[in-house]
Amino acid sequence: MKKDSIGKKGEEIAVKYLQDKGFEIIEQNWHCQWGEIDIIATTESVWIFCEVKTRTSESTQQAFMNISTSKRKKLIASAQQYLHEHELDDAIWQIDAIGIALTRNQIPKIDHVEDALDW
Repeated sequence: MKKDSIGKKGEEIAVKYLQDKGFEIIEQNWHCQWGEIDIIATTESVWIFCEVKTRTSESTQQAFMNISTSKRKKLIASAQQYLHEHELDDAIWQIDAIGIALTRNQIPKIDHVEDALDW
């Protein structure tokens, strides 16, 4: 499977996972000058900006290891840009990370770290 199709598959899995947990999906693959936010969702008046990392592996550890300090800064700047553009400057928000491992047995493993910047 190619890298683009692995990422797309992971995002599809993440959207379904979030919807099953009661999140409302607002946008996917939102772009601005700072970068891209994979999934923007809301739940109970909190805006959630999700970074999704997908790997063909037996665990999600490798996926999470690829969220660098630089990427974190871009996620924060992108989330703030989104909130400003949508006049949500006073909104409660957080950045979540979802790691997905596409395993050999075809059952994906999903780990969801809420408020991931507090790692």
